[in-house]
Amino acid sequence: MSVSKFRRSSIRFLKQVFHRPKSKISRGSILLVMTLLIIFTTALLLRLEPLIDSQPIVRAFDPWFQLRVTDYVADNGYAAFFNWYDDSTWVPFGRDMSQTSYIGVPFTSAFFYFLLNGFGISVDVI
Repeated sequence: MSVSKFRRSSIRFLKQVFHRPKSKISRGSILLVMTLLIIFTTALLLRLEPLIDSQPIVRAFDPWFQLRVTDYVADNGYAAFFNWYDDSTWVPFGRDMSQTSYIGVPFTSAFFYFLLNGFGISVDVI
């Protein structure tokens, strides 16, 4: 292959790779992308705002409540949960736990606790 033929084929290849796109991007598409980008950035910054202002601390008591319910189920069994009336919360009246709490997380956690302990893997609820 001669040098000029190689040069022409290289130039033709480069023109194919680095060509100008034939499609135009409309202003509406640009506006839509920019609007979605602004909305996403604003939502992300609002969600991360507590971490920016102060230390990352769990301020909700829900994980501790789920742990407490899981611990109760692991100690007393699934059936005892449905008869559990906790008088240490919502003082002075107490709380019927089976009627006022969700059972998904505690029951699933207790299931894995029982499963692992059943296989001989000693784990604690926490």
